[in-house]
Amino acid sequence: MSTQRYRKKPVEVEAVRWDGTPEGSTPILDWILSTGDRGAHWDEPHDEIRHVIDDGTEQGCPASPGGLFIRTLEGEMRADAGDWIIRGVAGEFYPCKPEIFAATYEKASAPSERIRYRPRPSERSMWVRFWLTIAFVLGVEMLLAFGLDAWWGEEARGASAAVTLTVCIVMLFVGGFALDACQSRDQWQVEE
Repeated sequence: MSTQRYRKKPVEVEAVRWDGTPEGSTPILDWILSTGDRGAHWDEPHDEIRHVIDDGTEQGCPASPGGLFIRTLEGEMRADAGDWIIRGVAGEFYPCKPEIFAATYEKASAPSERIRYRPRPSERSMWVRFWLTIAFVLGVEMLLAFGLDAWWGEEARGASAAVTLTVCIVMLFVGGFALDACQSRDQWQVEE
C-alpha cells in the first residue's frame, strides 16, 4: 500500500468567534436557530444535582461545566471560550479551536471581488433580440435578393424592396435602443 497526498478543496464557510459569555452566545444561538437547526443550546454551569422523590427513587443531573453546546454530525460538542463556530458547506454547525481555525481558514474576499456576474436576460429582452434577429435576416435577404440598386431602383419591385429594407433598418435602429433599455433591467446571476 502506498499513500497519496491530497489538498483540501478551497471552500468558504461562515464563522463567528465566541467570547465565552452567555451574552455572546445569544447571537450565535439565534444564527444557528434561524437556519432551522434546533441542535444548539446554552447551559449554565452547575454542580451535580440529586433529588429523592416520594417513592424513594433518586433522580439527578450530572455536573456540567456549562457553555454553548452544538449538535454536530459527530454528536453534541461543547464550545469553549474563544472557539470559532462554523457553518460548513452542507449547512452543518460545529465548534473549532482557534489554532485549528487559524491553520485551516483565512478571511475571504468580498463577494464582488471574487464572483463574476453576467446578466440573465429578461423575457422582454429575449423578445427584442428575437425581433432584431428577424429584422437583420430580412434586411440581409433583401440586399442579397435585390442588391443596393433596389433601394434606389425605379421598378415597382424595387420600390417595395426599398420600403421593406428601410423598415428592417428602422427596426434594427429602434430595437438596439429597446435592447439597451431591457438589459438595464435584466437580473444578474453568478457566472459559472
